[in-house]
Amino acid sequence: EIAQCLVGSEMCIRDRYCTVYDFSTGYSWKLRIMTKDAHMDAEPATAEDTAIMLKAFGGKTTWSPKAVWVTFSDGKTYIGSTHDVPHSPQHLSNNNFNGHLCVHFPISMEKAQSIGPYATSHQEAINEGWAATQKLKY
Repeated sequence: EIAQCLVGSEMCIRDRYCTVYDFSTGYSWKLRIMTKDAHMDAEPATAEDTAIMLKAFGGKTTWSPKAVWVTFSDGKTYIGSTHDVPHSPQHLSNNNFNGHLCVHFPISMEKAQSIGPYATSHQEAINEGWAATQKLKY
């Protein structure tokens, strides 16, 4: 079972950065964190980070969640899921990303279902990503 250790934790603080690693493509990019909890608002840190993220999503923007690993400045890494659709508000103006994106972290499926289909799709991506990474050979 995936630990639900993020809610209420001190995994990161406002205006810090994290690194997202897409284990399905091998791409990684940096995000600037705006808010955090089981749901994090963030933006690609630079235009280069935006370009790398878009490559990881096959060159198109989509609301379909993708499982990723997220490493914070304290060195801790968590599984999560993200999309690459910019939506308001925007905090950075020089990153070629007109808004922010969301990163979701593990919650119970029961809680996700009570929130709605979009939260459920993120939790499903997290569960599938967790299972896939447990099979990887290093």
